[in-house]
Amino acid sequence: MSEHQRIEILNQACQSLWRDIRYPVLERGYEDEAVCREDLAAALGHELALEDWLNGCLAIERKPVSLAGVRNALLHVFDHFKPHLSQESRHSWHQLIVNEPSKARSRIHELVFEHPQTSLVTSYYWREDAWRLVNFRYRETWWQFRLTPAAAGGCEWTVISLADVLTQMPAGSATLDEWLFLQRLAVRFANGDKVLYPELLEHGFHHQKSQQSHF
Repeated sequence: MSEHQRIEILNQACQSLWRDIRYPVLERGYEDEAVCREDLAAALGHELALEDWLNGCLAIERKPVSLAGVRNALLHVFDHFKPHLSQESRHSWHQLIVNEPSKARSRIHELVFEHPQTSLVTSYYWREDAWRLVNFRYRETWWQFRLTPAAAGGCEWTVISLADVLTQMPAGSATLDEWLFLQRLAVRFANGDKVLYPELLEHGFHHQKSQQSHF
């Protein structure tokens, strides 16, 4: 694997991670979202700068959310669903978000369950686990990026092909549901509902030859 390909893969991994953590970051504060977005744009193409950006994401993750941040993120998330809703439903949801953001936050997953085709479906906004893993496409191949905080500070990252991840898929249905959730191939809600990420699964299953690589 050339240095150029390594940087390209890290670029794509970080951009995909940003897509999936943007709204949880926004819940922590508008300034955090703006700084994180701008820092990523400046870091692309530079491995050390991207690793600094990843460290910054881990620091933001440890911050508490704010009510203003929750409301702001809700309004941005809701924009993705507006085209699918009636005018009456749009008005009801907007009023709920503005007046009762905590209640709206506890119910907003109903929209992604009803409209899973939205680009938001893979977001950490619907999850409570740590921001440590993202699946992404690079040169027609799906990969899994894993981020690990280092004991001495900083972080370490690895990338393997999604096809190789799928070879570890368990057979039992109960175990499989948990495994898919942990590998970020599905999202699971508190009421038991779940949404699979079929494009990722389908693409992984069609790889006939293992392409495992560690960086």
